[in-house]
Amino acid sequence: MPQITQLEDKTILRLDQDLVAASVPKVKQQLKDLVNQGKPVAVDLEGVSMVDSTGIGLLMAAHNSLQKHDQALEVINASADIQKLFKTMRLDKRFHIS
Repeated sequence: MPQITQLEDKTILRLDQDLVAASVPKVKQQLKDLVNQGKPVAVDLEGVSMVDSTGIGLLMAAHNSLQKHDQALEVINASADIQKLFKTMRLDKRFHIS
């Protein structure tokens, strides 16, 4: 079950399983609710070893929705492999990845 941590300047959504088609429906509503709060959102991928196209689509949708609120999406604690995937897809140009 994803964990949500509210900080003063942003909200962190910590995922505990891979961000793939099977898990996206569980995460989607939580992420949507966080985006609608109008604060920046950080998605913590420490417990994630794989992200597929559905997961990337979810992150892009969250990024686009946050931009409408003049806020940003950040991806934190991504593994080296996931960072490489995001850089290959040039997603590091869309949102901050660390």
